[in-house]
Amino acid sequence: MKKLVLTLVVLTGLAGVVMAATYSSGYSKNLQACNPYIEKYKVQIPTEDPNTPVLNLHSTETIVGWREGKCITTSMVHSDDLQQDIIETKCAFSKNQLDSIVKKIDLANKGDKKASQTLQDELTGYAKDGTTCQVNNLIKE
Repeated sequence: MKKLVLTLVVLTGLAGVVMAATYSSGYSKNLQACNPYIEKYKVQIPTEDPNTPVLNLHSTETIVGWREGKCITTSMVHSDDLQQDIIETKCAFSKNQLDSIVKKIDLANKGDKKASQTLQDELTGYAKDGTTCQVNNLIKE
């Protein structure tokens, strides 16, 4: 049942939600310059399934650096419930996209709820469009 819930959540945009979790100021500063950097955090995602009310996840966000004029980032999301990696996201951001993301991260870190929502929407959009970010569902059947 947990695999089904996770699969449905993954397919409906978990990548963008997880990517938009709170980032540290260190992550933001390194992202602005696209300096290699790794940040790990835990997140709980509520579900509407009474058998699995919360998904316990670990995320590793990596800034790889500049490649061919794009800032390359990767994200690996691990499910504690399934004891496996469930989502891998690879993004290639332009300088303008990077500036927009960093601005929203900084505002969200200052408590700006609107910036937090627009950050989530922007990252979810990149995850869905397939040109900026590629999202791989790693859930084993």
